[in-house]
Amino acid sequence: MKPISLHTADFRKFVWQPAYIWPQDGTLSQRKQEPAGLLRSELPLFLSITALTIVLLQLVSYLTGQQVGWLLTRSHSNPLAIVITVCVLVPLVSETIFRSVLKITPGRLANLVAFLLLLLLGNYYNDIKAIAHVYTGLWLFLLWVGLAHVVRQFLKRPRIFAQVELFWRVNFRGIFYALVVAYALFWADGILSLTTTKGFGLIVLLAPGILLGTYLGYIRIKYGFWAAVRAHILMMSLPMGFELIRFLYF
Repeated sequence: MKPISLHTADFRKFVWQPAYIWPQDGTLSQRKQEPAGLLRSELPLFLSITALTIVLLQLVSYLTGQQVGWLLTRSHSNPLAIVITVCVLVPLVSETIFRSVLKITPGRLANLVAFLLLLLLGNYYNDIKAIAHVYTGLWLFLLWVGLAHVVRQFLKRPRIFAQVELFWRVNFRGIFYALVVAYALFWADGILSLTTTKGFGLIVLLAPGILLGTYLGYIRIKYGFWAAVRAHILMMSLPMGFELIRFLYF
């Protein structure tokens, strides 16, 4: 088991120079090979990142005048659904979208492109529907399925994928932080409207997402996708536990 200081040093080094490393990911046998003391050795860094994120959220609340961490209110008819969404579904979906592709495969890259195509078509859906046929949604869906299939078949070609992977490796630092910023924008927009937050408040609002995105990307590269999912779930569960106590007893 590595000393705690070495795990912190690994993270600091990764922040300055994210490295494209094939993680120990995927099979059950690989997961069994993880050190027994992994969680214990990573715990101080994990708690530090979590605490700093909570502090930044409190700063956002102070600057905006809104309680951004109060996810549960008496008006919610099913608070358990919110807890499951925040603690399980959101981590799983966000890790799948923003971190799974850090270990590039033809399938994952094709899924990322398909997702971006879906966002693009969805963004123009209302404009197209206003001037097109009543079955616009169906035609756009079929178009998306067709384009996604073409892209998937194209990326399955070994020569094509080898070129893409080489580009990914050479430009990994920029790609990694582009995904971090995209995650921060997605994360921040789920808390407050980005269009109504300006200046220093916008920087502070993006800071927790950038911190989380960088840390979870480090975990994903170092230990694999499911390790990042577990870390994300635990990271969301800690503040949600305090939120449940506030909701139930105060």
